Amino acid sequence: MKDSIVSQNLFRYPERLRQIFNILAKNGARPIIVGGFVRDALLGIQERKDIDIEVYGIDSYDTLTKLLAPFGSVCLVGKSFGVCKLKIGEVECDFSLPRKETKIACGHKGFAVQTDASLSFKEASARRDFTINALGYDPIAAILLDEYGGVSDLKNKTLRAVNTETFKEDPLRVLRGVVFAARFNFHFHPTLTTLCKEMIKNDMLAELPKERVFEELKKLFEKSKKPSRAFLLLKRLGENLYFDKLFSLQKEKFKRTLVALDSLACKNEKELALFFASMLVFLSSPEDILQRFTNDKKLLRKTLDLITNHKLLLQMLKNGYNEVQLKLAAAKMQIEPVLRFIEALYPEMRHSVEIMRKEAQKLGILYEPLPPVVTGKRLQEAGFAPSKEFKKILDELYLLQLQGEEINDKYLHEYLTKKGYL
Repeated sequence: MKDSIVSQNLFRYPERLRQIFNILAKNGARPIIVGGFVRDALLGIQERKDIDIEVYGIDSYDTLTKLLAPFGSVCLVGKSFGVCKLKIGEVECDFSLPRKETKIACGHKGFAVQTDASLSFKEASARRDFTINALGYDPIAAILLDEYGGVSDLKNKTLRAVNTETFKEDPLRVLRGVVFAARFNFHFHPTLTTLCKEMIKNDMLAELPKERVFEELKKLFEKSKKPSRAFLLLKRLGENLYFDKLFSLQKEKFKRTLVALDSLACKNEKELALFFASMLVFLSSPEDILQRFTNDKKLLRKTLDLITNHKLLLQMLKNGYNEVQLKLAAAKMQIEPVLRFIEALYPEMRHSVEIMRKEAQKLGILYEPLPPVVTGKRLQEAGFAPSKEFKKILDELYLLQLQGEEINDKYLHEYLTKKGYL
């Protein structure tokens, strides 16, 4: 049965979650919705499928798990501290206890974490990065909690650190900040700008594992309509560890890169190769640079193939091409994403790209090559036994097919005989 939706002013969530809030309240707990759900609701963004809830007044995860158990399968993630995960319909709900974080080592994971049921919301939200993420909503009292001026910063489109001292303890916050700025078209508070410049100058971003940097880039591409804002901001902040070569590009190439990134921004993970190809297309040694961010071999291959293949189609667009050349190109690549890539990099070629797209569509090769009329099975039926020559023959016949030859049984027999294969 589909959950109905509870709507309290701007905050909409499943009816079953309201039931959970009531059970928690009856057992002396105070559930507070926190984080991105509150921020996005105030921004008018309603499509979130995840809700974070901090539960005050409970001193153990055992107690919290027992109270949640009647509502579904609860998964406790974490040991000394954790998150109780519960799925309600399509919504992922994360329940946690208020906690303190103390910096004990370098890096974004170098924190000692301790839950504390006696913490107030103000004390618990002090560990947040930005004021817009330190907001809370009490669904029982139906009141918004704003201890650090987050609502005002939302209205003014400002990113401001909750605490300038603790902000410096996690270098990932610099990247999170530029991603938020791009997603919501916010600007950095002057104090935050100074703070991030200092962190970058002190090489604090070098503490970050590539996986975390990759995740922020992924969020940037999937959730921002203007990823260029993040890169321009990073350039102004003096970032020179991950994007030094990008920021050193000639002005025209840098501009084309930013235009392409914005043109291709989407919410489809399958398009990540287009994002990275746009970022790397004008750089030398793109493979080495991409490996700064990921070890995903499939993504590496797709990205590098896009960069290589776009050069082939670009030359065809500039110099002219015929039907056979287009079919040959389709045998080497999927044409549509490469055309999208070229269109993003060179908007002035949009008309020529559209003509090629229509021709490829008409030939049935926009998304896949023409299927070969001669397969290994057909070769065997023609009397040719499998051997090391098999692939060579199939490639030769496929090329003839693309060049317009009608390869019927008679043609195939004559071809194999003439070549000495029979």
